[in-house]
Amino acid sequence: MKKLVVFGLTLIFLGSFGLLYSFGIISGVHQGTVAALGLYPVSVKTPEEKIGPFLKEKIEKAGKEEKIPVVVSLTAEPGGLAIAQQMNVIPQLTATGLQITGRTTLASNTVFGTISAERVKELASNSYVSEVLYDGMFFRLSSDAGIAANVGQIGAPNAWAKGYKGQGVVVIEIDSGIQNNHPWLMRGGKSLVLREYHVCCNADYTHWHGTHVAGIVASQDSTYKGVAPGIKGFIDIVTFNSNGQATLSWVLKALDIAYTEAENFKDQGVPVVSTNSWGGPSADNPVINKVRYAAMKLADLIPVVFAAGNYGPSSGTITSPGDADKENNEIITVGAVDSSNNIACFSSRGPDSWGNEHNEPDVVAPGVNVISSVPGGHRPASGTSMATPHVAGTVALMLSKNSNIGNMQSLEILESTAKDLGAGGFDYAYGYGIIQAGKAVDAVPGPSPIPIPNAIQALSIIGIALGSVLVLREERKIPVGG
Repeated sequence: MKKLVVFGLTLIFLGSFGLLYSFGIISGVHQGTVAALGLYPVSVKTPEEKIGPFLKEKIEKAGKEEKIPVVVSLTAEPGGLAIAQQMNVIPQLTATGLQITGRTTLASNTVFGTISAERVKELASNSYVSEVLYDGMFFRLSSDAGIAANVGQIGAPNAWAKGYKGQGVVVIEIDSGIQNNHPWLMRGGKSLVLREYHVCCNADYTHWHGTHVAGIVASQDSTYKGVAPGIKGFIDIVTFNSNGQATLSWVLKALDIAYTEAENFKDQGVPVVSTNSWGGPSADNPVINKVRYAAMKLADLIPVVFAAGNYGPSSGTITSPGDADKENNEIITVGAVDSSNNIACFSSRGPDSWGNEHNEPDVVAPGVNVISSVPGGHRPASGTSMATPHVAGTVALMLSKNSNIGNMQSLEILESTAKDLGAGGFDYAYGYGIIQAGKAVDAVPGPSPIPIPNAIQALSIIGIALGSVLVLREERKIPVGG
């Protein structure tokens, strides 16, 4: 076989491999092989090292047969491998006495359940278990107790005037639930709630908080209009109980549902943003880190907005997972200001203590005495909980202009168009300043009419084309010179 034919076939092979890799097909085959052979990662930690500090404290105080709620982390990465691993490993876990109540596979690879205190170490001895954590009430809503969403203060009407009202955008709300039939949250006689999931409670809403947050995003009331009144609707994930609290397993399950919904909508070309007016301790421990990682996994898929927390005015009080970031992505974290753009005394300040960079909050938004919908009516409320949906609503406006912008591009636009407050430039109270919705939408680039292939795809296509030309020329005995 002539050298040019061999070279051409090599180019075709490499190009084909590159295309399969860029579309995740090679990765999928690899994952399938790993799953079929059961070649999952194993943990080299001792059982004692796997048991979280809060769980150790609980075991010390518990009787041997007392049932303790736990979250069990497995070793495989979230996704297809997690699903396959759980099928193989769950029988081993139940053999230790673990009574399973739920699991997640997409935002995190975890199994929830209860187990007697005396058998936790046995559970942790499984080589496919990476951590066993106490499933306590670590997380709470970030609120106390003009125009509803203070839309004029952030310039939202400027975006509306140009035709951007959040149309076509889905907002995933992880909170205490939304009153489905609240008149401010209905359009044309239909609820804006598209789907509802009950993670913690079998009720439409457990607390006024979730309905208030939803109204700030998309109230249809003519006087108290929301930031993005044109959204397609909400995915309502009821996660917090009537006391405004949630366990570790509840928030992990909620983030997993959010990931599934976001992935499905994106496959349909529907833009999505997630609003999260809640947080947990800022401590660096396995329980809190598990939620940070799950929130960052969601942020790899869609824009994710979190409250900074209500522990100001002291510095270093940003709550998790709003403090989460990594080298190429971070949570959009929001502080609160009053109607005069003064930082709220309760608004948590940076720097944060977790991740690769510690400049939080990113931006601020109105969060003092904000009037919005509550079950049966409306009322004012204060908190970074109220500031957060202003930012999520603004991202919805941005997505209605270009559905392809992701989390980091959204954050960069919000920061670059914010009105500077406090000390010049970034500071740990105001971040980059108060969001300016109209300017943010103006800064969003228009959608590309033709998708641009990434570098691997482009080079692969060129390689296949060139290789095909070389092979065909040789087969037809046509000199390469033409």
